[in-house]
Amino acid sequence: EALHLPLSPTHQIQGLLLAADRLRQAAKREEAARLYNQVIDLSIKEQMRLFAAKAHGGLGIMLAESGHLVAAAQHFEQQAAFARVHGLSSQLAQTLCRLASCYTQQGRVSHAQAALQEALHHAHQIEDPDVLILVRLAMGRVFLNTGHLDRVQKALDTSRSALLTTSTLSLRLNYRDLQGLYRLRQGDWQAA
Repeated sequence: EALHLPLSPTHQIQGLLLAADRLRQAAKREEAARLYNQVIDLSIKEQMRLFAAKAHGGLGIMLAESGHLVAAAQHFEQQAAFARVHGLSSQLAQTLCRLASCYTQQGRVSHAQAALQEALHHAHQIEDPDVLILVRLAMGRVFLNTGHLDRVQKALDTSRSALLTTSTLSLRLNYRDLQGLYRLRQGDWQAA
């Protein structure tokens, strides 16, 4: 016979967060949003704000993917505020890149640039090559959107060598995507 023990608040929150992430990945947005909001409420009640920050990040990703950029930015700002207060430089840099993407798509380029300058500072502090590449590629996207093609090339060049020795598949794909967009912007349809 199975033994049923009550879950601790930490385990309940972790389970809800995991379920919300899976629902988001399966494009079940309404269900995911409901669980993310549950995580936020329960995390605040139990004074486990790290989980609330993660839920804000999940909501931000989901909202950005569906084009709700203002709401997405608000959730990323919440996540970034938590990371700043608690010295989570890696999480902060990654969140600021997502926030910068929202700002760029909204035409708020100066906000995007400020977010990325802060992200770059934190990426240098933690000396994580993948986070540094992520920030440089995010900067390249802002430069692409503002027509500073020479700066896009510099972002690609500074990322290329690091990509050979480290990085995840998602970063390599991010690099290729920016490289293709850059080449299209230059009119080089074949190389794109």
